[in-house]
Amino acid sequence: VLSRYPEAQPLPERPELDTLLGESGLDLVWHPEFAQGLGAYRFRAYEEASTFSTGTILPQRIPTAAPDSAPAGETSAEIAEARVIENKLRRAVAEGAFLVLAVPPCRMLMAERELLQRFELERRNVDELVIRTLRADAQAVRADWNVVLRADGAPRQSEDWKRLLLLVNRAMPKVEQELSTSPKTLLLVNPGLLARYQQLELLVRLRDRIGRTGSPLHGLWVLVPTNGQAVLPTLDGQPVPVLSAAQWTQLSEAWLQNKHRA
Repeated sequence: VLSRYPEAQPLPERPELDTLLGESGLDLVWHPEFAQGLGAYRFRAYEEASTFSTGTILPQRIPTAAPDSAPAGETSAEIAEARVIENKLRRAVAEGAFLVLAVPPCRMLMAERELLQRFELERRNVDELVIRTLRADAQAVRADWNVVLRADGAPRQSEDWKRLLLLVNRAMPKVEQELSTSPKTLLLVNPGLLARYQQLELLVRLRDRIGRTGSPLHGLWVLVPTNGQAVLPTLDGQPVPVLSAAQWTQLSEAWLQNKHRA
């Protein structure tokens, strides 16, 4: 936080920091034994027992029922919505499509696990790929990586920031090429740097490769965090490029819990 926002107020120590993180929506648990005894946070989704600090149980995934064991009866609105989402995902993975999947930040890991478990997808971490490519390009021109990091925290009007964007622009064709060669549908996670570095057009170029003659890219799904209040999905306040409602969907809590198949 300090490297990104040097003028920000210093973060408090624990336990005040625990409260602050909870209020921000980050579902983290402190482990004093982590980081060689220094202590560290871990997302609660990784915990064996998933409970909020208030003691209420975090909703869990419901096992899928056998086809002939599902009880007959009236279908609730949330289950009907989950079935619509399910059908949309099935068609998208079968036919090949561009799809933006929005989910609350605290459910990102659960959504990622469910998608990878249910569908034949190839997961790619966009932030990791962008940083790895930037580091390789910086090394190629013998640029100090610490200088690049400082530029990332510089004001947007500064020359350091503008030089950083030049480096990013040179790296993006390599990022695009690496993401264009999968015969499976790609599931892109952690795409935040695309918005930070003004590179959301990468998604447009990848979207346009789907179904094109000679293009191996079968489909592209992008998992983005949302508070559920936006009309269209956004990243860092910037709209994610979708052409219509057919290209994005909000993963509902009922779908995440597998209620429509329980």
